[in-house]
Amino acid sequence: MIIVGVGCRKGVTDTAIASAVRVAIAQTGLSFEQVSALAAPAFKAGEDGLRRAADGMRLPLHLVERAQLEAVQPSCTTYSPTAMTALGLGSVCEAAAIAEAGAGAILVLPKTVVHGVACAVAEGSME
Repeated sequence: MIIVGVGCRKGVTDTAIASAVRVAIAQTGLSFEQVSALAAPAFKAGEDGLRRAADGMRLPLHLVERAQLEAVQPSCTTYSPTAMTALGLGSVCEAAAIAEAGAGAILVLPKTVVHGVACAVAEGSME
């Protein structure tokens, strides 16, 4: 299963998010049809842009709880001092992708920022 983790600031549009997701997938060499879901931190549940982007791309949006994000921080390859100060997490999009992809997940694309939206891609088993 292929999961795209998304991190964004409040109020980012669905168009910006969808575009960033498509650019991230293109950078991996995978096809968009291989994407299983988007994943974002549960504290972003109120972001309309995330939901609209997922709906527009016909992908489920999985919200990842803070404890899960914290648990996978050692598997993340990037660290954002800004995110750490603001959120208490050094990585958001990578952590969301890895946590949602499950045990043994591998990061296919580390954090990449497009149109102000951070995306990371992880691959995991269907377990």
